[in-house]
Amino acid sequence: MLAGIFVMWNFLVIRPKYCLIKILLFYLFFDIICLTILWRYEMLSRVEKFEAALAQTECDAVLVTNLKNIYYLTGFSGTEATVFISKTRRIFLTDARYTLIAKGVVQGFDIVETRDALGEIAKIIADDKLEKIGFDDEISYA
Repeated sequence: MLAGIFVMWNFLVIRPKYCLIKILLFYLFFDIICLTILWRYEMLSRVEKFEAALAQTECDAVLVTNLKNIYYLTGFSGTEATVFISKTRRIFLTDARYTLIAKGVVQGFDIVETRDALGEIAKIIADDKLEKIGFDDEISYA
């Protein structure tokens, strides 16, 4: 115990710049953790605001395919994603390339790995008996 204290004191006295580096690294790590927590809270807050706006419309659900809108709602920045939000579900659909990334980034959504996102959404619409579906202004009809 005493030897450990001496070694620590020796390290602090003889090498103060290393101690300063350790302290700075600790605070940097702490800031990154705090920012990550705040960022995830902000994403969930955005989705909740979106759901509140959805509740005020006649739509049963909304299909989001614009990648900028998907990033705004989920924080996901890949090139293949679709978001479907209904009054009872939040679904994030992507292909196999992005599944692991989505599981780490996207919070509060069920993540579905598929090559046919619109086909999966069509099944969900039929299963939940949804009638009015909204969508963003940039959707492919092909």
